[in-house]
Amino acid sequence: MEAYIAAVQEYGFANKLPEYCQQKEDKQRLVNAQRVPFSMAAFREQLVKVFMSNDLAIHLIESCDFRLSRSLASSPGKSLTDKEIPHRTKLTRLVFEAWDQYYVDLKAALHKQLALHK
Repeated sequence: MEAYIAAVQEYGFANKLPEYCQQKEDKQRLVNAQRVPFSMAAFREQLVKVFMSNDLAIHLIESCDFRLSRSLASSPGKSLTDKEIPHRTKLTRLVFEAWDQYYVDLKAALHKQLALHK
């Protein structure tokens, strides 16, 4: 950091460090505000959202790299085991369940809108 400050002063560069630090702090504050207490149900729901919204292949759940990332999803004092991460069959079922629920909700919303416009 000292080298950065010295270069800013020596060459007259714009000091972007305070702005960067503020953005980083704001981003972390937002992440902390959105943090939900860990539960297996919330974890599975988030997995479904990630796979559906990013059009990811279900086979990704089987990759070693993905499974090793489970430590990122763990909460203090609780580590996920490999058995707790749903395999592709379970994830596929969870995706279908989420889609079924979305479809039911969509139909209800459409019926409500149609009733309002009659």
